[in-house]
This record gives sequence, structure tokens and C-alpha cells, in this order.
Amino acid sequence: MDNHVLSIIFGLIAMFSIGLNSVFVGNIAKKINPAKVIFYRNFFITILMALVFLYSCLPVGRACFFGNLLSTQIGPKYIFIASLIAIVSYVPVLTFAKALMVGKLGVVTPIAGSAVMFSALFSVLFFGESITIAKLIPISLIVLGIIMNSGGLSELSLKDFLVSSGIGYALVSCVLWGFSYCVIKIPVTILGPVLTSLIIESGIMICGAINMKIIKESFCLPNKRDLKCLILVGLSGGIASLFFNLGIGMGEVSIVAAIFSSNPLVSTLYGKFFLKEKLSKQQWFSAVLILIGIVLIFNL
Repeated sequence: MDNHVLSIIFGLIAMFSIGLNSVFVGNIAKKINPAKVIFYRNFFITILMALVFLYSCLPVGRACFFGNLLSTQIGPKYIFIASLIAIVSYVPVLTFAKALMVGKLGVVTPIAGSAVMFSALFSVLFFGESITIAKLIPISLIVLGIIMNSGGLSELSLKDFLVSSGIGYALVSCVLWGFSYCVIKIPVTILGPVLTSLIIESGIMICGAINMKIIKESFCLPNKRDLKCLILVGLSGGIASLFFNLGIGMGEVSIVAAIFSSNPLVSTLYGKFFLKEKLSKQQWFSAVLILIGIVLIFNL
């Protein structure tokens, strides 16, 4: 199996994981302060990444199928870069949690997921990736599907668009995630996907802790039900982070980011079948566009 196919498969795993992550965050974002959600989310992700990192350093870890893919090299310069990315990455995570707190899952998630547009742009600027017609068509279908998935935007007032619906927060997440998804490839190429995830996710956790201290939010654990949900948030977020890094380490950022950004398909369908959210014909059509885009990417 060549690197292109593997990068797509890893991107799909990351897509499903982050889609479910959005669902789990949405379940608790209205009950727990976003800063606290982020802190505990990344606390559990850090534990998971630390365990994977330790496993990858053992002989049995290096001998498994993923052994070469999880390999790590220590580079102080790239550890510093990863730490800076963690600080930048904290902002869109916070604004996305805020968006979920005040907005609808089926509207907020697609907007934030449109980060692929900026990822493609930055990948051209930073890594010289080419945007051919064959690549542009599936990426455009996915972006169009993501935008159409945010049905009903025309009914919102300007105030609703910026704040009340959560879309303003989601747009901030969109731009900054697009930047972060791209530049993460820099430390991934040297540090490897596991150590990069460990540094960035633990860095976001530290930012969350600092924010909690500033706003005087308690660190006390939530009730058992919410704690279980936070563990699921951490597990799904950790899997998404690891496999996204695996994907961009083996393939092109613009392709993997396009697949990863298709995660609204997961959260929207979950909202339909499990949360009983009503979907319009436009949203159903958008799901078809996203699926076609993903299928076309496989044929690149």
C-alpha cells in the first residue's frame, strides 16, 4: 500500500474521530466552562499520547506495523516550533467550544470544518504543494458540501451571525485551524507524529490551565456522567490528532486536511439519527457532495 493511500486512510480515521469528538464536546459544552472542557480534554489526550509514545520507544512497538510510522527524532528547534503551534492552536479550540456552547451542532461544526480552504492556501505558500484541477475538484466539492451543510444561514441577523449562533466563534476557529493544520507538518517531519501530538496537546492543556486560573474556574472534577463524556472527548481527540499527523507525514497537507475537514458529515449525521435534529434537503445534498469529494480523492 503506497503512502498516498495510507495518508487518505489515516485522514478518514481522523475525520471520524474528530466528528465524534465534536459530538461529545457538544454534549457537555453547555454545562461546563469551555476552558475546563479543553483542560480535561487535553489532559486525557496527553495521557493517551504519552502511553503511545512510550510504546513506540519499546522494541515491541518498533517491531509492529506502525513502528516506522511512529519513529521519533529529538530536535530542540522543532520542539520549540511545536510548542508555539500549541499556543496558536489553543485559540481555535477555545472559540470552537464557545461556538458549541451558544450554537447548533449542525451549523457550528461545518463552519469550523471549512478550515480546509485555508489549509490548502497555506500548503501552497509554505510547502509548495500544487493545486491541480484533479485535486481542486474534490476539495471544492468538500468545501461546498461543508458550507451547504450550514443550512439556514440566510435566516440569521448580523448579530446572530456574529455571536448568538456561534458562527462568529466558528469562523475564528476556521482560519486558525487552517493555519495550524498546515504548519504542524513542520515538526511532524522531524519529531514524528506521536511526539508532535504529545507536545501540542499537552501545550494546549497548559494553556487551558492558565486560562482557568485567570478566570478563576475550579479544577474540581465534574460529576461521573460528565467525566465519562470528557474521557470519550479525550480518547476521540487523541486518535484524531495522531492519525491526522500520520496522514500529513505521509501525504500532502491539502489532501489530508480536506478529508479531515469532512468531519461535519459525521457530526451532522449523528445529530440527525441520535439527537433527532431536523436536516434540510440542502444538508442532505451537502453530505452527498462531501462523499463524492472523498471518493474522488481516492482516485488522485
